Amino acid sequence: MAEPRVDKKKKRVVVIGGGVAGSLLCKTLQKHRHFDFTLIDSKEYFEVTWARLRSMVEPSFAKRSVINHHEYLQGASIITSDANGIEDNEVSTTEGRLISYDYLVIATGHMGSKCVTKPEKLREYEADNEKIKSSESILIIGGGPTGVELAAEIAVDFPTKKVKLVHKGSRLLEFIDEKGSKKVLDWLTLKKVEVILGQSVALTSSSDDGTYKTSEGETIMADCYFKCTSDPIGSSWLKETSLKDSLNDSGRLMVDANFRVKGFDNIFAIGDITDVAELKQGYLAQKHALVVAKNLELLINGSDGGNMVKYTPGSPTAIVSLGRREALLQVWCVTSIGRVPETCLHITDTICILKPFIRSSSIFVHAISHQRIEVNEMSSTKDALESIDKRRKIADQLINQLDEQLVECKEEMKRLPHSPADQEAVIAHAKILLGHKKNVPRTNLHTKQPSIEPTSSGIRFPKS
Repeated sequence: MAEPRVDKKKKRVVVIGGGVAGSLLCKTLQKHRHFDFTLIDSKEYFEVTWARLRSMVEPSFAKRSVINHHEYLQGASIITSDANGIEDNEVSTTEGRLISYDYLVIATGHMGSKCVTKPEKLREYEADNEKIKSSESILIIGGGPTGVELAAEIAVDFPTKKVKLVHKGSRLLEFIDEKGSKKVLDWLTLKKVEVILGQSVALTSSSDDGTYKTSEGETIMADCYFKCTSDPIGSSWLKETSLKDSLNDSGRLMVDANFRVKGFDNIFAIGDITDVAELKQGYLAQKHALVVAKNLELLINGSDGGNMVKYTPGSPTAIVSLGRREALLQVWCVTSIGRVPETCLHITDTICILKPFIRSSSIFVHAISHQRIEVNEMSSTKDALESIDKRRKIADQLINQLDEQLVECKEEMKRLPHSPADQEAVIAHAKILLGHKKNVPRTNLHTKQPSIEPTSSGIRFPKS
């Protein structure tokens, strides 16, 4: 089958993968007249990944977080198919297409849902929701971020359900520190979620009757279950391509500081598929996309590659949503849990990159805790002032907690192999992250306006 029609005067960029990183890259490239890009994705839509679990307990949420590619990439070349080959500056697809490129960007992340269309995805969430609503007892297998967030969503929206979470590890959320894991465990326990650690669950045909056996022989009865273990990395297809030697032992593509794939000058990789040593989180994948967009622009403008933008791995920041209104926030060695005020989204560039996806001019969906902030539905000025004052008090409570934890942070930093100057620099950085810079009045945390605007397409990406 013939490749999509392109302008031969423009450089041809092919992006494989329409997740957080790939979609943002395409949106950014669309602004540049020197690019002619094609997006190849196995599905017709982009999905806000951190909204998936909220959509399982509130299916209408998915109508705002699942967005057809053509809605935000109007007029772009989009191919709905899996890629299955890369040879001689051409990408082949399972549909038999061959698409030529000058530059290739791989952003296939992890393998996920098999739903191809938006209606199929919405029906999947409806089915999951019905499964939850019709069950009295629910088993969740896996205590990583997906399992923890799903348990929290169900516990908050359906407090009468009996939820059991089984995790093979010794603690929940093993990518964060032990203090954060303990706080999440305590939070779930308070919500009456039973957590079983150090065991796994074997799913067999006997599980169909609602009986499940753990690795320690314990019997668990549940009306339904959700498997929340990690999805495989979306790189298996690369093992039969010219990039096979660029994969590490974990199946991730090895990249340099410019995100160029090892051994190739015109092939880039971004997002979870890369071997960048950092937490695999959506807001970091967005940063990858913006770096590659800038580097592609430099190359097309004649750069020899010497002045390309280099990426610095993200700071150890983690945000885990806990239902509608609460979250765990870990920045460096400071951990806080509870209702995080929306003002925290604007304290640092690290957190600000979590851009919202907007349903309308009055509802903003924030990635930090999926909470809805109804800014234009205040019935009066009095209501607005009361709301601001309430959030100010919440922010003050959080700041008081962080003041105490900064003292602990200083003590922990003394045990790290840094010079005293390095320690002070890290502490100063942590203070800035948390709004503690002395020359910034604390009230600024409550008066700074959100840097978010509604758009007609219902989606807003970070500015490049």
